[in-house]
This record gives sequence, C-alpha cells and structure tokens, in this order.
Amino acid sequence: MELSKIRQAALYYAGMGWHVIPLTENSKFPPKIKEWQHEATIDPSIIAQWWSKWPNANIGIATGEKSGIFVLDVDGPKHGTNEAKGIDGNESLKELLDDHGGLIPDTVEAITPTGGRHIIFKYPAGTNISNSTGRLGNGLDTRGNGGYIVAAPSVVPEGDYIWECSSRPDEVTVSECPAWLLSEIIAEKPINTADRPHSFERRPTDGPAVHMLNNCAFMQHVQLNFKNLSYNEKLAAITNIVRAVDGVEVAHKILSQAENYSYKISDEKINECLTNMNPQNCEYICTSVGFKGCPSGGCGIAAPCGWSLGVVPQAIAKIKNIIMPTPENVNNSEILGALALVQQKEPLFFDDFLHRYSGNKASLKKELGKYKREAAGFSVIEGGQGETIPAGDSNGVRWLSQTVPDVPINLMLPGNPSQYAAWVFKNDGVAACKVNDQGNVTYNKATYAPIIINERISNIDTNQEKASLSFKTHRGNWRNVILPKSTIFDSKKIMCLADSGLVVTSDTAKILTKWLSELEAANSQVIPDRVGVSKFGWRNNDTEFICPGMSNNYVLDTDDIAPQSVIDGYSIAGDHGAWLQAMGELRKNPKARFILAASFAAPLLKITGQRIFGIHNWGDSRDGKSAAQYAALSVWGKPSTIKILASSSETGIERMSALCSDLPLCVSELETLDEHRRAEFENKTIYMITEGRGKQRGTIKGLQQSSSWRTIMITNAESPIVKDNSKGGIITRIIEINGGPFVNNQEFASYLYGVMEQHYGHAGRIFLSHILTANHVEIRDIYQKLRMVLKQKYPEKIDSHIDAISHTALGDQLSSMYVFGEDKDTASRGALQTAEYIIENHLINNGDADESERAWQWMLGWIAANNGRFALNIKSAMPILGYIEDDYICILKTELAKAMKEQGFSPDKIFRKWADLGRIPITRVGEKRTFAVRGKRINRVQPWVIKIKEE
Repeated sequence: MELSKIRQAALYYAGMGWHVIPLTENSKFPPKIKEWQHEATIDPSIIAQWWSKWPNANIGIATGEKSGIFVLDVDGPKHGTNEAKGIDGNESLKELLDDHGGLIPDTVEAITPTGGRHIIFKYPAGTNISNSTGRLGNGLDTRGNGGYIVAAPSVVPEGDYIWECSSRPDEVTVSECPAWLLSEIIAEKPINTADRPHSFERRPTDGPAVHMLNNCAFMQHVQLNFKNLSYNEKLAAITNIVRAVDGVEVAHKILSQAENYSYKISDEKINECLTNMNPQNCEYICTSVGFKGCPSGGCGIAAPCGWSLGVVPQAIAKIKNIIMPTPENVNNSEILGALALVQQKEPLFFDDFLHRYSGNKASLKKELGKYKREAAGFSVIEGGQGETIPAGDSNGVRWLSQTVPDVPINLMLPGNPSQYAAWVFKNDGVAACKVNDQGNVTYNKATYAPIIINERISNIDTNQEKASLSFKTHRGNWRNVILPKSTIFDSKKIMCLADSGLVVTSDTAKILTKWLSELEAANSQVIPDRVGVSKFGWRNNDTEFICPGMSNNYVLDTDDIAPQSVIDGYSIAGDHGAWLQAMGELRKNPKARFILAASFAAPLLKITGQRIFGIHNWGDSRDGKSAAQYAALSVWGKPSTIKILASSSETGIERMSALCSDLPLCVSELETLDEHRRAEFENKTIYMITEGRGKQRGTIKGLQQSSSWRTIMITNAESPIVKDNSKGGIITRIIEINGGPFVNNQEFASYLYGVMEQHYGHAGRIFLSHILTANHVEIRDIYQKLRMVLKQKYPEKIDSHIDAISHTALGDQLSSMYVFGEDKDTASRGALQTAEYIIENHLINNGDADESERAWQWMLGWIAANNGRFALNIKSAMPILGYIEDDYICILKTELAKAMKEQGFSPDKIFRKWADLGRIPITRVGEKRTFAVRGKRINRVQPWVIKIKEE
C-alpha cells in the first residue's frame, strides 16, 4: 500500500531526530494526544499507528531540547489580527537585522500559509530557550522547550505549510543560531554597567564629541536651545552624540540641563541609543524633525556624528578651530597631519586655509612636504581615514600583521619607503604609493580589500602550479580562492576574482597583479608549498587516502572538475550511533545489505585488483531502491548532495567519476531520461564508467591529459539495463538485482531518508582508518578465498559476476568487522550468506550472457512472428523474408541483417559466431568466407540466404 504524503513526511522528520505529534485535521491545534510534550516520538512504529488511526492528521514537530531544534517564528501579515493592526513579522525581522548588522545563515526554513516563516536553528547546549511572543519585535515569536510548530505538508484553512524551495530539510543542514540573535533571545533586558553595550564597532580613529558640537549647525542649535527642544530633537541629538569617544559623558552633560533630569532614566535612554538605535542622519533631521538651520546644499556630512567619526571631517574640524592660523599654532604634527589629509581630500578647503594663513606660505608648504616624507606614505583611503606605512621591526622588515592583525599568514610587506615607493596594506585595501621630492603622495588602488598569497600548490595530477589567494570579504571573514599562476599574473585573467566577491576592475587589475608578483618575490622562501591532487582515492603506494575528513598533507585542487557544493557533501554530520542503529535494521534485508556493502567495497578495488563493475537495482516505484542507494552514499557524505543525476551530461559524469575515484558512484533517476538518452547511457556512458577512463581530448597545445578512476557504480530504475540485445561487455560488467529491498516496509524506507540526511559520513572514515593500517596482503587473501568458494559452488555463473560478488562480499565482511563491530567469523558468515542470496536469486548463467545465443533465440521468435512471410507462392502486400525448403528455413540475408540492426545486434559479428558454432553453412571463395549460401531464384535473382535447420 502506498503511504500518504503526510505519513511519509512524519516518518522522514522522525528519521532526522525531530519528535513528531499528530494534530487535529485542518488545524494547528489541539494535538490528537494528551501530554504531547512527553509523547512526541521518533519511533516509526508509533508514528505508523498514529497516522493509520488519523490518516489526515496534520504534523506537529516538538521543539526544544527534545528534538535538538528551536524555531524563530515570523508571523506573516495575514496572521491573526496582524493585518488589521498593520503588523508584519517579516518587517520586524528586517529591522532587527538592520539594527544589529546581522544575517540569517542558510538553514532549514518553512513558509506558513499566512506569509510567515519558521526559521529552524540547532538547540544550543547549556541554554534554556522557552516559547515567547513578540519579545524580539512585533510578530517575532520563538518556539523552544514545551512548544511545537506545524510542519509541511500540513493543511489549515488559510492554506498549506511548505518548505522554502532552497531551504528544504533534504537540501540544507540545520544551522547554529547567530550569536547576536541567540543573545537577544536568551538575554534579560540590558542593564547599565560600566562596560556599556553597543551595536556598532568602535574604531581607533573615532574622535571626541566637540568636533560635532562646534561644527554642526543642528548641534549648535541643541546646545543653545536645549530647554525648548522637542523630544524628537533631543533624541536626534543624543543618537549622534553617544557615538563619540566621550559621547556618554557629553550626553549626560547636555541632558542635565532639563529640570526633571534623572541620571538613571537618562542613562537607560543612552544605553538604548547605543544598543538599539542608529544615529539619525541629516536628511531625517531636516525633514522629519524639522530643523531648518543647515547650510544650503548641506555641509558634506551624512550625519552629525560624522564630524567626530570620519577622519577627514575631524581634520577639517581641527583646522577650523584655529581662528587665526599662524606658524606658531600650525607647525605641529597634529595640524600638519590634518593639513596633509585635507590637501589631498579637500583641496578647496586647503586653498581657503592657505588664504587665511598669516605666515610664509612657501615655508608652510615646505614644512608640509617634510612632514609627508617623514610619515612615509600618509595615505587617504576610502571613507576619509588616514593611513600610514608602518615602521619596520628591529631589522627594518615591515610585516602585514602590523596593519592587518588577523592576516592568515604573516608575510613581509614589499617595497621600501626610504626609496619613495611602497605598498599600503590595510583592512580597506591595498595600494601602491609614491612620494616625490616635494612630499606629494600618489596612490594607485590595487584592491578595496586586503589580499595575499597564502600558499603555493603543485598539483601532481596535472603538473600545474597554482596559488591560493586569501582576501577579506565585506563580512570580515577571509575567503580562499585557488587559481593558476598564469591567471593571477595576468591582468585580464585575474578579473575572474570579481566572480568570487573581490572588487577588481580593469583599472585596478594591473596594479593587483603587480602587488601579487612583488609579494611572492619578497616572500619566496616564506610562502608555504603544498602538494595538490585533483581527485579522491589512494596515494603514496596505498599508504594514504584522499577524502575530506581524513588527515593528510594534500590539498584538494579540483579546479572546475566539480562544484564546491559536491565536494562539501563528502563530509561528516550527525550522530554515528543513530546511523548504526538504522543500518543495523537495513542489513537484515540481503538486497539492501549487498548494496551497502558495495559502498564499502569501492576503496578495496585498488587492493584486490578487481575491475570496475556496476550494480543495478530495478523494480516498481516506492519499493526502497532509492533508500538503499542513499544508504550506500551516507557511508561517505550527505546523500542528496553527492548523488549524480542520470540527466547530467556525459562530460559531467566523467568529471564526477574522476573526482570520486576509489569511492562509489551512485547514479539516480534513470527514469527521467528519454528513450534516446537512456539508450546512450546504457550503451555508451556505462562503458565509459566501467572502463575507468575518460575521453582523450585535444587542445591547441596538444593532447589533454585524460582522466581515470576506480569505482563501483550503483544505479536504480524501474526497468533493467541488460536486455536481449545488450552487448556482452555490458552484461559481464553489470549485476542486476530485481525488486527493491523495502517493497513491504515503506515506513522504514521513509524513516531512512530522514536518518541519512542528518547522520552521515562517519562510517566511511572509520572504515578507511582500519584499511590504512590493515595488512593488504591479508585482505587480498580473504578476497581470493571468497572468490574460490563461490566459483566452486556456482560454476555455471559468469566469472566476472562471481569476481564482483566476491569483491562486494569482501567489503561486507570488512565493514561488518570494522564499522559494525562483529567478530571475524560472524562477519564472514554474514557476507557469504548475502553473496549466495544474490547469486542464487539474481545472477544469470554463462549461456545467458552469450550474445550469439541471445541473437539466435531472438531470431527464432522473429521467424515465428513472421511465419506468413516465408512462402513463395502466396500473394501478399508484405515482402517475403525467405522460404522453407527440405526442412531448412532460408532467410534473406539482407532482411535478417536489417532486422538484427534494428534490435541492436551486429549482424557480421553474430553470423561469424554462428558459423564457428556450425549453426549456419558458409560459402568459400578462395581464402574468403561468406557467412551465407546462394538461395533459389526469386524474381530472377539468386539472393544470399542464411540457412538454418527447422527445429
């Protein structure tokens, strides 16, 4: 019986470890069972009972520690009375994110019928997250301990619950809650302490409040008219003042002018401005607050606090404080530094200052040039911040960590400031700078983010050297990109970094390549060298195995062989114990156990010398074929990510085969292929996979190195691959298993999907760790003994099939010992029993594999189907195919060859085999044999016929 979608979903969620409960049909509440907090379960048998009793019940997922998740419940605009009140949780969430500068990571997310969202996070250990309503904002609730959510595909009067298309639980993993959001959820109301909280980053260049108080017209208005100000004017002022380094003290000083001033109340408001409010900008102050005193066209500052936070505005403020500029109050490092900054950034202001300067202007310019040279590269970077080239260490060496402390590897900064040329390396970019004799500095930007070469990679598979570049993203984290040396030192090719998130233009690209080349030259002995490989599998005389999660000294350098998401899929997640429990149940079925064993057997191909083969499980839909394939994939990683679709291009399948060398290759969804593509896959792609080598391709430089691999291919479909007209090579390479493993246990199959999407990857690494330390000679001996036993017991079976079965049995025995903890005798006995079951129930005999025999049987059926067309004296609209004479059937060779080609047989090859077996007579003309004889005349022509004896 086919399971309902809602029942399948409940079993799937249980497999993920989410405890489920049945809810009232077409409603969110109440639950169908009392004390549901305690009764919520992951037991598939109980779930099956519930939905057998209530087949239309909606699904509830218990949240909190019980399921290991909690939920940010974002109410939609049509939720309850929200529409009438104008409440939309999505807008509240946006405001919350804006206030904290935060992001929601990729995680599992559902869409509710009212336009809301269920954003699911991992439950953090050691915390107590309860249910809340509106605590984070209007329409923002949390569901933790003692709560539940309604899950897809549940239906309520407002509509259906669905998973967000890119955030389904079978597509993404439940993520950790961001620290800032978690603190908002579990924290009490902020309290006033000496260590004041704030939602923005304090910078070393931030200045005092006096700069905005003295230079902003609105702030001057606030100081002069404080007692008559409106609440909005006061709030606008305080949100800006608190951003200054002394802003809290200044804010209290200004607020104390009020008659009803209270330090405690004012301090709470200041804390609120620091933690929950952005500074109100000039546009808002002029329009919404209503201040009309700003100069026409503005003052060039976005918000009043800019006077105290921006380095250039601070420099202007310092200079404006000098009412009468003279040599005495100008010739000091603070003012000269400010002048150097505004000379380049604000030349009109600088010219106005020179006009007011009462001393010798030429002498001032000379002093300014001297200051610039001493500063050795005082630079103006985006945002008005002044930067300086750092002084060297005791040996005169300047290091990248002096200006970017979190740089991944500390390298020497190239260039020599004493020679009037240097590089500036800062958090906001890399620039080449030159200082002329007059002290004027020229800056040429290379990037707007720090970027370095953190290692060199020599790929032993491609003989190509690459460089690993690290650059800082706008989120503040470092990102690595591996590129060929020919790319990073070419100003046109290096533009590809823009696709990885680095801001690079055609103008900056040339400077960027120069920076990287000089950086490598200056650090040629410092930058580490690594050995790169392009695929997984055995290395270094079978002493190392390349696979994510296995420790080795290699770098996986796949270039464009496979998307990073696939590589990331070969990972470890969840609880190995939960996986073992599910697989223990699965291994009770011999078909599923055999397919799982094949996954473990793939890395053993190199050890035993067994050639590549395939396992094809075919049968009706919903009988557990895909579940068994997923189980095989879960040994190594996340099944939904690392499976290969049959609809992929041949080149794509070739590249994935090369990447996954010495691991299983699981190809799914053969039924999605049309007739032509299915035939191409069966007759061409399978040959390529089982040959273990890709196409030989040419390039403008000559032949491209072809890819190679070792694998065990695991496929499934609703129809077989091997047919009557299949070539012998296909038959000997493919083991076909008819019928899915779980045709009578669909509940368990649905449960498996949930388990394998959450718990995977541990078994493969455990298995490999044992294989790496095992005696490979002993492993080969076990294989040979299995092979000998099975060949002696089943001599009528195809040798290549017995070899493949023996190899899979080897994987079964070793995984039973290393992963499932069985002793050697139990493991050996179980592996042999499974192998014998597959041989006795699913393998064909030697004779069935003979292509000429299959062609002969087909021909006999073809003759019987066309019996009326083997008579010369019968008039018919259909052309004759031959005639019967003296107990022989004489078939026109051209007609038989035509029919055979339509069925996929090779006539010449088959006729030769029949002749060698003495089944058809031949005609000799000298040294040449013709696999036919001359027949009687038909319409005055004596044709060649294939003559066979009537049976």
